[in-house]
Amino acid sequence: QHFRQVFIQCLIATDLFEKDLGENRQMRWETAFEGNPGQEESAKTRLDLQATLLLEHIIQVSDTSHFMQHWSVFRKWSSLLLEEVHQFHKSGRIAKDPRETWFQGELSVFEDFVFPLSARLITCNAFKKGAMKEYTDFASSNHTQWLQQGESIVSENKDDSGS
Repeated sequence: QHFRQVFIQCLIATDLFEKDLGENRQMRWETAFEGNPGQEESAKTRLDLQATLLLEHIIQVSDTSHFMQHWSVFRKWSSLLLEEVHQFHKSGRIAKDPRETWFQGELSVFEDFVFPLSARLITCNAFKKGAMKEYTDFASSNHTQWLQQGESIVSENKDDSGS
């Protein structure tokens, strides 16, 4: 039963854009890693919550790993995802052309998700000291490059797709 609950929580963690889930996860994170354990809360319960949240965060890192890798990797996967979502639009599965908001959308993922995610993983001390620094550095560098080049990259994708 416990495994099933953890598995479901980890699966739900892949939904990065559901605001209520994100707020709930943040509250659970604060309880598990930042707050003082309540009198009713046993050390085992807190440890279980920390482990579950850490698994959820690792899954989220894997979902967004291209944001935290070399620029060429980020560019490749961002373009492939844009192409995939654009195909959804062309087939009528989504109404709005994603190319119209892709530049700002990628910035939002960096600022609202990737940076806070990496900060939480650094502060929880679950990894070898400095292990998250490389990912954070790549994310910061990619964010800067996206600010400088993202609009032209999206424009190139529009030109390449011919529609």
